[in-house]
Amino acid sequence: MVREDRLENLPGKLSDGAHDVLLLPERLDDPEFTSVVLLCEPLHLVVQADHRLAAFDTVDPKNLAGETILSMERGHRIHDQIARLCDKVGAAHATDYAGTTLDTLRLMVTCGMGISLLPALYVRSDVQRETQVVSRPLSIGAPVRELTMVWRTASPRHKAYQKIAKTISNSIAPWGLAD
Repeated sequence: MVREDRLENLPGKLSDGAHDVLLLPERLDDPEFTSVVLLCEPLHLVVQADHRLAAFDTVDPKNLAGETILSMERGHRIHDQIARLCDKVGAAHATDYAGTTLDTLRLMVTCGMGISLLPALYVRSDVQRETQVVSRPLSIGAPVRELTMVWRTASPRHKAYQKIAKTISNSIAPWGLAD
């Protein structure tokens, strides 16, 4: 079975055996768990199709100065990375509203609430089919999201999970997203 849940609920459910394996957007730093990074994907800029930055093939981060950048709500690694990028380049990090999902962020960009940075796999599956928004890679210094597989270190299936993680990582590598 595949289930979705809030990030803060998942480690407890893994620990108590409700879940066997987690796929997370960040590592769990806990000796009780084994975390294997499956891929590191860059975040791509997502803007309305008629936005001035849509004209570029790649966007220099300095061109983000003065823009309002939307991010996930606090507690997500993407939120912190976008906040640091905003500080660095002089962009306004939107704090009045935040997305709870990547879809919400994409829709907020579509509605003209600002621009955002979204993970490459998400861009590939959900943004590139859109006509109202476009994605552009940053020319340098793009934040990254790690996709991580996590399981209980003491699990009797530890070796099987390692093989599954390696298979997933190898299958993603041809997409040009893995490190």
